[in-house]
Amino acid sequence: MIRRKRKFKNILIVVLLISIASLSIAYAAFSQNLNVTGVTKVLSSGNWDIAFEKILSTDTTGFATATASKTETEKTLTFRCEFVAIGDSCSISASIINKGTINALFTGFEYSIMENGVEEEIKPDTDTDSHFEDETLVINFDKDFSDNKVFVPGDTGKIDVSVTMQDDASIAFTRDRYSIVLKYKFVQTEAE
Repeated sequence: MIRRKRKFKNILIVVLLISIASLSIAYAAFSQNLNVTGVTKVLSSGNWDIAFEKILSTDTTGFATATASKTETEKTLTFRCEFVAIGDSCSISASIINKGTINALFTGFEYSIMENGVEEEIKPDTDTDSHFEDETLVINFDKDFSDNKVFVPGDTGKIDVSVTMQDDASIAFTRDRYSIVLKYKFVQTEAE
């Protein structure tokens, strides 16, 4: 009987040791770190399509000439303005439309200005300034919709860009070439 108890205790000890070893191995296997480097959240399915609907107008004053066009996909609007005399100005108005089926939140815009191939200024989208001015040009960016506006499918908004040659610009302005890139930023938002 004592032998039986001793044998039972030995078996119990072996089982406990195996159990402890198994728990240690299991803990080690499940205690590794999990690193997540990116998360994507799809708010809704549908079609994302924010585009320039149409060019509403191009206007000039003085001797300036202006041309405007949009790409086939309507994602890019090109506006060219040539100045002849001090005080000339050009402006363009265009409409933006949500042609998709997903709500789009306007989060701001950014622009970059190059003078003779050299970057003059970059406006990050966190800045609220919609005006640029140097010794040659004055540029204003306007819109008829509020910051953080949600464009539901079918909504439109109007944007305006005007470029004016400074009245006191140097006579050498005809050699200066400016390139202005303006980006309107939208993100997907949940339906309200």
